[in-house]
Amino acid sequence: MKIKLFTLSLCLISLSDAGLADTPSITNTPSKEFSWTGAYVGAHVGGLMQAGDLTLNPYPGPPPYHVAWNSNLNGSSAIGGLLLGYTHQINWLALGLEGDVGWMNASSNVTSGSAARTNIDGYTSNKLSQDINGHVRGRIGYASGPMLVFVAGGLAVTSTKLNLEGYYPSDGAITEEASQTLVGGSIGGGAEYAIKNNLLGGCPRIPTKI
Repeated sequence: MKIKLFTLSLCLISLSDAGLADTPSITNTPSKEFSWTGAYVGAHVGGLMQAGDLTLNPYPGPPPYHVAWNSNLNGSSAIGGLLLGYTHQINWLALGLEGDVGWMNASSNVTSGSAARTNIDGYTSNKLSQDINGHVRGRIGYASGPMLVFVAGGLAVTSTKLNLEGYYPSDGAITEEASQTLVGGSIGGGAEYAIKNNLLGGCPRIPTKI
């Protein structure tokens, strides 16, 4: 099974110990300059879209059964969760490590049956649903005062459930359920802004392939 997930966090708010730091000026009098160095913890809210195909293993025929009639995944859901991370700034370069967990209610339905695609030979409704996912990723970015633009990539994990409901003349009504944790990768980017000292906001986009 291969799934592509596109996550857009419309709002990311976090509290950080990053903030104004003393830097020497030409007159040797300390001045205040924003630094992204520090740990942060916060919350995110946004949207998730499922894409890609649900690959099924056909039952032996003839004719072969359990052939997907529409394999495209098109589910979507709001998503919200928690995040934490750490950023270290060296001049304009910002390096960091971040993790998050999010909860959603996304599902896609794929109908399968015989290769002839007729209900006479039976059919199955395959519902793929997701309720939680998480990421651990590294970040590298360009920092300019309270603005940070970055790219990020790393590990992605999601919990999936597949519910099967259908009818076949030889078996009658069928109902099955299976759960699986899928692991893949993610790469994306975004921008963050220090709304004020120790309060950060941003809009990252993290496409995920599993």
